[in-house]
Amino acid sequence: MFEEKKHYKVVEPEAKYQLLQDCEHKWIDNAPEASEWVLGSEALEKYVNFHSCGVTLRANYQWNGSNVVVDGSSCMRASAVHDAWCQGMRLGILKNTEKNWDRGVDEYIAICREDGLNFIRSRLREWFMKLAGEFKFPG
Repeated sequence: MFEEKKHYKVVEPEAKYQLLQDCEHKWIDNAPEASEWVLGSEALEKYVNFHSCGVTLRANYQWNGSNVVVDGSSCMRASAVHDAWCQGMRLGILKNTEKNWDRGVDEYIAICREDGLNFIRSRLREWFMKLAGEFKFPG
């Protein structure tokens, strides 16, 4: 679990949070399949490094936390990993598909559950995030 002032600090207004140290995250749920990766992009490498068994977030990586819901200790690590995942999709490091969106949501929820978010709240977050995916990837 991330702890404020130990793992991250608050840096509003550009981004809400900034890592104070490197964070290695191993995929909990479903790593993207090899066919879903577009390798060789240097767009994020200074702060984020995706690999087949997880993602490394480097010190000074900034993210904006959870959207719509209040940030808490049980979702900080999840929101950092999920923001990196979404940036990877936007920059073409991961294919920008509904399948990858859903995988990112599943990973976010798995991290939240591992960090102590209760079942009901995690299911509500999952539902809202997957609903947002329906707007992003209609059809």
